[in-house]
Amino acid sequence: PGAPNPVDGEITLTWTASDPDGDALIFDVQYSNDGGLAWQPVTFALTGTSVAIDTTVLPGGTGRFRVVASDGVNGAYAESANVTVVNKAPAVQIMSPG
Repeated sequence: PGAPNPVDGEITLTWTASDPDGDALIFDVQYSNDGGLAWQPVTFALTGTSVAIDTTVLPGGTGRFRVVASDGVNGAYAESANVTVVNKAPAVQIMSPG
């Protein structure tokens, strides 16, 4: 909620989570810009409940974030509301011949 529209540059994603029996949680963050059909990893094995994300490396358009929580045995996830990430121009690099 309250994300700028569109998002550009570095943003901070925050969430809350708990484990009924008090186990420590590990979080993975993913991003999808195709309605959740495929998820791109953003970062893994976080122990805190926030992360700075550089949106300049994410595909532009309408997307959403997913945070996956695990206590080592059980897991759960939550998804953000849709956000609009600034579109970027394609980048091309010729590798051969040098």
